[in-house]
Amino acid sequence: MKKRIFFCLFSIIFFISCDNDIVNEASGNQAYDKKAKIFDITISDFEVTPTEVDSLSIEALINAESSFLDNKASESSSNDSCLNEKTFNSATFEESDNDFYELIGTDIDVLSCYPSTSSENSILGSITEQSFKFSFINKIKFLDSNNNPVNLQGLTLSEISQFNNYKKYSFLKLYLVSESKGLVLGQNFSLKQEEIVMKSNASNWQEPCFFDPEIGIIDDCADREVSRATSVTSNGSLEEINLTILTANNLKTSDSGTYFTGGNFSFVLNNWSGIMTYDQSDSEVAPSYTVTNGFQEINGIFNFLYLNKNDRFISKVLKSEDNLFFLF
Repeated sequence: MKKRIFFCLFSIIFFISCDNDIVNEASGNQAYDKKAKIFDITISDFEVTPTEVDSLSIEALINAESSFLDNKASESSSNDSCLNEKTFNSATFEESDNDFYELIGTDIDVLSCYPSTSSENSILGSITEQSFKFSFINKIKFLDSNNNPVNLQGLTLSEISQFNNYKKYSFLKLYLVSESKGLVLGQNFSLKQEEIVMKSNASNWQEPCFFDPEIGIIDDCADREVSRATSVTSNGSLEEINLTILTANNLKTSDSGTYFTGGNFSFVLNNWSGIMTYDQSDSEVAPSYTVTNGFQEINGIFNFLYLNKNDRFISKVLKSEDNLFFLF
């Protein structure tokens, strides 16, 4: 079984331009494509048959999942700042329906935010072509202390942080696609990756998640991710699919605690499913988990290991060198 490494050396893209549908009306000055794939994402995109992983791999995946933490240590970098400026902070919220506001960006070129990736060369080969594009829809509604909707018109994502103490309804979609071509060990190769993220109500995916900071409970909210990586050489092709679904069930948040108190995450990581359960009184006690693939059950204590995983946008991506060596 080939080794699995979850960092991105080469990121990957499939991009089709629809110039006749580019408009300049929403998200401030950020033009967007009405026919972009981000608008077509539904729950069916997460109904996939993922690549199977073994018991060692699933334990590593669990311990690398930062969403199991309540308050995370800051891991910001110049890459993150560049990404934010090119995407979320370059667009502004525009009024939608039912007092919601939308922040939209489609097929934004973010390759320049990752110069070490775009210029990657080694004694084994080199990249000759690469693209890296990012799309998002962030739909939000805030209610003030009188339950009146808050006007977000013209604000950026960073500017709405002033309303973090208000009741919040949110629905998020992200779409990342990239493509790399080059030469490895004397052979031409191509690498493609497509990743889709959707965060919404767990019971009804078309509805938003809800959070009231006064109560501090996250419930019935699902974070879904699927990534598909394909590598091709003259010897053949290899595809790997990673699936993550994290569903929050009565999780109690805090201002500074490392972990949630009470409640649990039910989760799916590729071919494994499980429960992450939190201590009801102490936010510094690591949660315990039970996970099974239907044949084997593993019980453990969550031990977060920061493995340089990127935040939700570029998560759980295969290091594509492994795919290449598998084909040679």
